[in-house]
Amino acid sequence: MKKIVLVFLTFFLSINSNAGNWYIGPSLAFADNTADHTSYRGVNPKLSLGYGTFYTPHIYLGTELNASFNTLTLSSTTANNAENIKITNSYAAGILPGVKLSDETLAFLRLGVVNSYFNSVKTRSSGGQVGFGLQTYFFDDWDVRGEFIYTGYNSLSGIHSPESSTFVLSFIHSFF
Repeated sequence: MKKIVLVFLTFFLSINSNAGNWYIGPSLAFADNTADHTSYRGVNPKLSLGYGTFYTPHIYLGTELNASFNTLTLSSTTANNAENIKITNSYAAGILPGVKLSDETLAFLRLGVVNSYFNSVKTRSSGGQVGFGLQTYFFDDWDVRGEFIYTGYNSLSGIHSPESSTFVLSFIHSFF
């Protein structure tokens, strides 16, 4: 994961800031984690930092780093194992290719990697992410974004192939 973050930081630092927009944004993620007939639902805050630009009037490419912290439990099933799939924090890096639908709306895909901490087994696991979303102008330098992200993780000790389906609502502030 450290190598991936270094690659993204190198990319961020090598970009001419006049060519696109840097952004930062708070998010609220609603996650449904499943594995081995166990389900865990929770809400967690996220913070994203990214850079994106239009390479043509309609083709967009962005890169993003994000972190999430402190999952609040909404529900769980199979009480003996449910806590095994609770994720308390995550760090992710992604590429966001997209297409401009109108002057104010962008449709995008998310392709990325994530590293998450599973609290009950006290270990981290890496995984891949794929998702899609819409981002639209809100006011001034702020956009609102909604997206769905699917994450598949490597198996852990006692947890076979955990996965997560997440809906994320974000407010994105562009600067520079």
